[in-house]
Amino acid sequence: MKIERFGFILGLLFGSVIGLSLAAASVDQLESALKKDPDNITVRERLARQFSNMKQWDKVIEHLNPHTDVASPRGYLLLATAYQEVKNFKSVARVLRLLSEKRPKDYHIQFMLGDALIKQAGTVTELTERQKLEASGIESFRAAIRIKRTFRPPYQALVNYFVSAGMNLEAREQINDMLKVFGNRPELHADLCRLYALDGFLQQAVRYCNRARQLNADLPESYIYLAQAYFDQKEMERAEQTLIEAAKRFPRSEFVQYGT
Repeated sequence: MKIERFGFILGLLFGSVIGLSLAAASVDQLESALKKDPDNITVRERLARQFSNMKQWDKVIEHLNPHTDVASPRGYLLLATAYQEVKNFKSVARVLRLLSEKRPKDYHIQFMLGDALIKQAGTVTELTERQKLEASGIESFRAAIRIKRTFRPPYQALVNYFVSAGMNLEAREQINDMLKVFGNRPELHADLCRLYALDGFLQQAVRYCNRARQLNADLPESYIYLAQAYFDQKEMERAEQTLIEAAKRFPRSEFVQYGT
């Protein structure tokens, strides 16, 4: 799953009408107004939004970073977006942590903070510091889940992290939690099918692969990993039949054609 971009969540959560005259003002007009009243955070954030629309991220940072003590949630997210775009994940995490302190029950913010911390960890070479950041990111994802149990992105973020870290057991446990919350989603059974097959738990792989196919016959990975499980169990005829079925059903799938 592709994690939501900050800009999308910004518009979704905090987009608001500041006033028709202000909303329609040009950059020059806003800069002039801000020069006359530099402490006007509404004008400052609207100007930053204009720079954000023009992808002038350095300008967004310049106008908002010194004013986080008075920024609105919209301003924090504009600043976090700018830092995200220039790949300064440490600053993204700093800004979102400040915002999370102001809005501790906002599960979207906890999720975004977790994402920023995991990305920041990916830029760190020192092992202890990286592990600390990863642990904090995981805790932020779990905090988002505790606040809103049916908010799916942090679940998927945890699965993605565990898989990338080679922690397939933890990934499978997380997917099983998702099945309890979100029901028998075929893609979740397909994920378990793949992870069990890759880890050599063949009976479980066969069970979940077949369950995924029953729920949705159009998931090509389920066929390939089912065939792999049959092959590893020395059930060559079943493996061959599954691959033939996959090749017929998905003639344009590079994954299937490569697998067959």
